[in-house]
Amino acid sequence: MRIQVRWPKFQPDEFQVPEQCPYENCSGNVFKPHGRRGEAKAVRDTDHEEVASRRHRCVTCGCTLRVYPTGISQAQQSVRLKAKMQQGKQRAVIGADGTFLKVSGQQVGIEVVVDDMTGELLGLDTTTSESAQEIQLV
Repeated sequence: MRIQVRWPKFQPDEFQVPEQCPYENCSGNVFKPHGRRGEAKAVRDTDHEEVASRRHRCVTCGCTLRVYPTGISQAQQSVRLKAKMQQGKQRAVIGADGTFLKVSGQQVGIEVVVDDMTGELLGLDTTTSESAQEIQLV
């Protein structure tokens, strides 16, 4: 049995500078680094507690904007951790199920959480026990 999961992209060292200035009445498309490089931003993620953000200045209007790594926004949670929002709305129904598989001769517990309306995968994690109390403590 093969399980294939596509997690949202999160690259803490890859920055995407906007192609056009986000401010009204500005059509600028050239940005220069501004201020300190690598200001720390605390995030909630499975692998990182903080990432570095950068500031850029629009050459046309002079406004500054903060640029975050791919997979990070102004929100505290990374895109990998976000499973609550779908098209600007909360998910009304989710389904969860778990099973044990043999991987390289060892029993591995897998828990899967999906959006019941769309079938979209919201989370996949390994578990160490069948006990609901032990799983809730993790």
